[in-house]
Amino acid sequence: LKAALEVSSRLLKEEIAAKPVIQSWTALLDYCRLTLGHKKEEEFHVLYLDREFGLMADEMQQRGTVDQAAVYPREVVKRGLELG
Repeated sequence: LKAALEVSSRLLKEEIAAKPVIQSWTALLDYCRLTLGHKKEEEFHVLYLDREFGLMADEMQQRGTVDQAAVYPREVVKRGLELG
């Protein structure tokens, strides 16, 4: 099961990275459910997009507890500026 999850995760990441995210909400939601749906604790991920709304990076900013994760907007913006 873990191998199947990993393969499908890689395929979805490639599919989303290859085309604009906004044009395919279903693929974006599937990607988020697959990558985050099995987590046992809160994680705050930031999806960095380019001008054409293509996925540049999916990065976990913070890991929290069962029901919360602290987020620092300064860190989100700083990383976004680093990625351009």
